[in-house]
Amino acid sequence: MRFARRALALGALPDRLAALLAAEPEPSGPAPDGIGEGRAETAHGALRHRVQLAGGLVWDWEIAVPADRNFHPEGPAAKGLLGAVAGPHLAGAAAWHLAAFDPGMPTAIRIVAAAEI
Repeated sequence: MRFARRALALGALPDRLAALLAAEPEPSGPAPDGIGEGRAETAHGALRHRVQLAGGLVWDWEIAVPADRNFHPEGPAAKGLLGAVAGPHLAGAAAWHLAAFDPGMPTAIRIVAAAEI
């Protein structure tokens, strides 16, 4: 379903770009001080942006990426590994689990005995 929505949005993109290019730009002055937030959908999920302007300058800018949420120590990747059964296939299963969240995210898996922790 998610893929179908993105495919439909992609099909509408040429018309949207043409309309933007044909539009006259609106003159604007300096942006007022304050905080703005936005979201951009990407292939890996939503990127959330937060920008703070002060004195006509960008004072602070934060970007929250899906990996921040997915790979947080209390996020779904870690929670999905809780209770995993130890055995010869644990490292491989964990690698597949983590790749399901973001196949481009480099991961290293090291299995240690509880006594070593």
